[in-house]
Amino acid sequence: MKEYCTAKEMSEKWGISDRRIRAMCSQGKIEGAFQLGRAWAIPKDAKRPADGRIKTGKYVDWRKNSCYLFVVICHMMKKLVKKILLRNYISPNSNIKKQVMEEKYYGRGYDI
Repeated sequence: MKEYCTAKEMSEKWGISDRRIRAMCSQGKIEGAFQLGRAWAIPKDAKRPADGRIKTGKYVDWRKNSCYLFVVICHMMKKLVKKILLRNYISPNSNIKKQVMEEKYYGRGYDI
């Protein structure tokens, strides 16, 4: 019969937090582990799984990456241009449009 231990006991054995052990159990990374209520039963002879989290530093401070900054700046510029265009847009029914049309055509003697 196999002997089982808790996540806390395995965390002391493997030197990682019991929360990380429970996460690995729920992800199915520890073979033979099963849940009893809220607790996890882990075989005593279970091997510690490889830590799949990134440790290379490749994704550390990804917001400082030049590509990310370029995308953010482009997005901000797009919003700014849209705001300026909407501010300068004159609707066809506005008085300013009529005034410009009157100056353009009536000022030259044209009839609309």
